Amino acid sequence: MSYKILITVNDDIKLNAELNDTPTAKAIYKALPITSDDIDPHGKGIMINTEVVMQYDRTNKVELEIGQLAYWPLARSICVFWGATPASFDNEPRPPAPVSPIGKVLDDITSLDGIEIMKVMIEKIDDVEIDDDELKQEPFKFRV
Repeated sequence: MSYKILITVNDDIKLNAELNDTPTAKAIYKALPITSDDIDPHGKGIMINTEVVMQYDRTNKVELEIGQLAYWPLARSICVFWGATPASFDNEPRPPAPVSPIGKVLDDITSLDGIEIMKVMIEKIDDVEIDDDELKQEPFKFRV
């Protein structure tokens, strides 16, 4: 199952997106709406602070696709990527640390190109009830 959301940037750019069926994505969905003012993009990526506290899980990675949404546990942030970031090697989106993919933007995300300071609101399109038992994560440890 996927969870439909709407990302509104600066009150005029509207991006349909969907969250996946992982405990982390469900926790984000349950916390919506989330708003943040004065977001400064890091290359072609933004981080939106949340009150959601989830741990690293088995989905963590640093190689992402354009339009991918992710959750960064260390920063308690939702990340939105539409191109290269300061951590990228080429044009691919790359966060500064591993993140948990939580979904994707369905619309043309390149409409965010050139915006310097952003106001962002993320809200539910459909209101799906999520039980707290669905937010439980499997224990996970990094191997060095």
